[in-house]
Amino acid sequence: MAATPEEIKQTLEAIAKEADHSDQPRVLPIVKGYVIYERLREFRRVFWVNHVPDMKTIPFDSVDGARLLAAYLKGK
Repeated sequence: MAATPEEIKQTLEAIAKEADHSDQPRVLPIVKGYVIYERLREFRRVFWVNHVPDMKTIPFDSVDGARLLAAYLKGK
């Protein structure tokens, strides 16, 4: 089941609230192997093909993005 726009908004707000604004590196949340980049509003995953990195990005507002957000919400 895809996340509703309200669930997406609440998730993004929760992620933003969890942000630590100290000098320490920020640990980004991960769901199903994808790193959640709230500022960019996308999921990212790096695959290695023949020793060469290849990055896959999924926008939050896509069908796959909604599925990943729903999985993230379910896992919290």
